[in-house]
Amino acid sequence: MAASSYGSRIGSTRDSDQADTKSRTGSRAASSRKYSPPISTGPGAGDLFGNSKNGAVDVSSAPAKLVSRGDDLEFGIFGMRTVIGRSKEAADKLDIDLKKLAHGGDRVSRRHAEIVLRGGDYFIRDLGSLNGTYIAGSGKLGRDQLYKLKDRDQVVLGGAILQFRRG
Repeated sequence: MAASSYGSRIGSTRDSDQADTKSRTGSRAASSRKYSPPISTGPGAGDLFGNSKNGAVDVSSAPAKLVSRGDDLEFGIFGMRTVIGRSKEAADKLDIDLKKLAHGGDRVSRRHAEIVLRGGDYFIRDLGSLNGTYIAGSGKLGRDQLYKLKDRDQVVLGGAILQFRRG
């Protein structure tokens, strides 16, 4: 009798664990679908990540950006993690694609570096690129070494020279 009682409790525990797991994962999935970023309605309005309604990125709304010295291009830094590289195909999901640079972009790796936001500070990290990531005045970053970016820091990715700017 104790064995059957024990067995019935095990069965009920398993059923309740599965029910709990289903309800937890179900609520997690449902809550992630409910979020939608705020959208402005003014001219040139975009979403939380600076994307305008026509798909172009509004760099002026970026909290920080990288500015190319030779090409007069600006790349907005949005979110907690921004991956920088040079795409070779559409499957390369990059936040900042330096493929369009005319000067030095050819030496940028596919996934070259990333910029990470921690607190109010931005850090850059090399992702094991072939030609390295350099900070003017500080030298080459080691793989996975975090460097705290300051406003107007010169960042060299491969052969691309970019300036970090806040706001």
